[in-house]
Amino acid sequence: DQWGNYSLVLDITESQNQRYAVISYMKYDGTLISQTKIDDTASIGFKAVDHALDNSGDTIIAANRQQSDQLAALRFDNLANPVEDTTKQELGTYVYFDQANNSIDTAVYKFGTGSFKFSAHAPVTISDLGLTPIEWSIRSWMSMDTTAWNTAHEPTLFHVNDATNTNSVSITIDGDPGSADYQKVKLFINGSQAGSSTAVTNWDSFAAAGWVHVTVQKRQESLGLYKYEVYISGNQQVSFQTTTDIALDDVVICGPVSSPTATNCFIGNIDDFVLDDNAPYSGVSYTVPTTAIPVTTSNSDIALIKFDREHT
Repeated sequence: DQWGNYSLVLDITESQNQRYAVISYMKYDGTLISQTKIDDTASIGFKAVDHALDNSGDTIIAANRQQSDQLAALRFDNLANPVEDTTKQELGTYVYFDQANNSIDTAVYKFGTGSFKFSAHAPVTISDLGLTPIEWSIRSWMSMDTTAWNTAHEPTLFHVNDATNTNSVSITIDGDPGSADYQKVKLFINGSQAGSSTAVTNWDSFAAAGWVHVTVQKRQESLGLYKYEVYISGNQQVSFQTTTDIALDDVVICGPVSSPTATNCFIGNIDDFVLDDNAPYSGVSYTVPTTAIPVTTSNSDIALIKFDREHT
């Protein structure tokens, strides 16, 4: 600036891809005069691209504000806010069937410092999302309670329905040894079974409270033609092609959309729940994540940020 001092702006990428800037104001010899962090705590942040000084020496940052590519990313590490969304979008409304049986479990987790525990049949719904993406996906690690695993039942892992409540997708897994479909994963479209897996080891994957990666996705095959697919531990179990375009309004986690009971709900823990508006997998298998699925961002719009050192 006109006094011979220097300003240095750092573009910082923090955990969960939170972006912010740090302004350092220093003398010609490197002596630090002041240092300030500029952060948009209500969003995923911004990318500082360039900066200039006005005639008072104040810093003006040219920034690309960021928008998360994911719709929601729940890590379950914050005891004060169990469903904290690290994308900072906070879409939808969380509705609890029996919140007393939902908690952060700091003793059992896949990544981070905690997971979300379902101590009984207590599904959670992310309602009124009001989204109509061409594609979408749900990804999560799931660990079934050992007592539940040893009990014959068919839990619903996830349920999705649109705003009209007429089109829906449900995923269940048959854990009844007396059933002809024992160990099979089932896909239901609009309440009717549309397919089931041929593999007969899926229930065993959940034995001993083991962590299992589950993906449900809607993938566009061509204009007006969609595939609904389910993966367990990275292997495709069910794939069903249809012209039914199911939007993303309500997502029910670990239970059915209505009348949840101990026989139709998943009891155990989930971790690293990611809701996305794309279908990430196109083949019959994928390598399961070895770390939490990262939040990624894209440029949203442009902003000029002025930091007034004398009045801020």
